[in-house]
Amino acid sequence: MEELAAQFHMLQAQMARFTAPTTHDAGAAIINTQRLVLPSLTCAPNSVPKPKGSAGGGQRGYHLKAAMGLTGHEGAKNNNMILATVRELVHAAQLDLSRPYRCVSAEDLSKIFVSARHIHSYLERFEGDWATAAIVKQFMSSARRYGKQMQYFGQADDNCNSNVM
Repeated sequence: MEELAAQFHMLQAQMARFTAPTTHDAGAAIINTQRLVLPSLTCAPNSVPKPKGSAGGGQRGYHLKAAMGLTGHEGAKNNNMILATVRELVHAAQLDLSRPYRCVSAEDLSKIFVSARHIHSYLERFEGDWATAAIVKQFMSSARRYGKQMQYFGQADDNCNSNVM
């Protein structure tokens, strides 16, 4: 327990180095900060484990909004703010939306997760940032599908190693 408390204090000290962004593009201001070394957050006593399946409902999935506990009027407002923030962070990180989620570097995802937790402390309760990851996956999938429909991306393949522009 003492080790967890020490990790928590180290994390608080690192988060204190962030300055409150004053520009409209809050995501870019936080994304461009120095890289943080974060302790594992999976030991938190009130953490919410990832549900079985994948986000999106269906027979083997779960509904992300309900799994995050963001139901009702107040929950819907918080959900919309979190979704908007994560979308803004994805754009600020300049992720290639023509590529699938699995092609995103761990460093880029880490920056998005840290920034999202900094902006919305509600996200700290989810083990391993599964909720933020699901939001990023859904956004990237939707943007990629729309981009293909509108022929913005052309015929990009799913190979993460190729450099298709």
